[in-house]
Amino acid sequence: MNQRWGLPIVAWPSRFRPSFWDGVALPLVIGGIMLFAWASQQMSVPFHPGQAIHISLDPRHLPEYALRTVMRMALALALSLVFSIGYAAVAAKSKRAEKLLIPVLDILQSVPILGFLSITVTGFIALFPGRLLGYECAAIFAIFTSQAWNMTFSLYQSFLGVPNDLREAARMYHLSRWHGFWQLEMPFALPQLVWNMMMSVSGGWFFVVASEAISVSGNTVLLPGIGSYISLAIDQRDLHAVASARQSADNHQQTGQRGGDPDLADPRTSRGICLMHAGNATVSVQHGHEPVTAVVVGRGGVGCVDR
Repeated sequence: MNQRWGLPIVAWPSRFRPSFWDGVALPLVIGGIMLFAWASQQMSVPFHPGQAIHISLDPRHLPEYALRTVMRMALALALSLVFSIGYAAVAAKSKRAEKLLIPVLDILQSVPILGFLSITVTGFIALFPGRLLGYECAAIFAIFTSQAWNMTFSLYQSFLGVPNDLREAARMYHLSRWHGFWQLEMPFALPQLVWNMMMSVSGGWFFVVASEAISVSGNTVLLPGIGSYISLAIDQRDLHAVASARQSADNHQQTGQRGGDPDLADPRTSRGICLMHAGNATVSVQHGHEPVTAVVVGRGGVGCVDR
């Protein structure tokens, strides 16, 4: 009989025995790790200012672009989570720090997302000279600024709202401040944190185009991703490519979608569709039985399709 860890396989505890779902999960996990490694390698390829990055409007490239965009958003979300836990914990536990940190956070959340991008992009490029990683870090930081403030305020309010009877119970069990934080305060704040993470990810999709189109010294670098795909499609007036990119984004965005709106869903009564973009175009198209005009104004602004 086969031996594992000195015991026959049939003698393993049930939680250690491989199951059908283990066989399903193993290739998925291995495939995910391989995709993550490949995307990470693509983020740090050599690159010099002025060098063109080819973006194809062929829908066959959308899975690759979606992977690159989702990876940026996942890294930004992880950074936002770490920042939120540390910042909110210090602000909630120290009255002196609270008087400084909360006003600073309030100021930071009032700064436009593109304002952070214009300030930090030069520093990231200087940090990783000759590589695309500097531009990737700038894009990730821009997405981070669209997610972090909401999560931080949520955690801060949750930490302050822990009931006194729960804190008394923690003291009765002689929990240290460290154990009390992870066994009481974080579990108490978790439902609200998860909800705000969902909202932050949903809000981050609005800035994908702006974060992936980075302008430095008059040159615009389009990082491979759904945002750059949409930007190029708008510049070339290719609405079929825009629709393909929207479908790909919808497949990856699982949270924060707005409810059904008959005025938007029904082509016979559609009043308009607004989306973020990074180009300038005016496009006349046929929508249902009536012509519409797509007016796109300003890089990184909002374009509306209206009758």
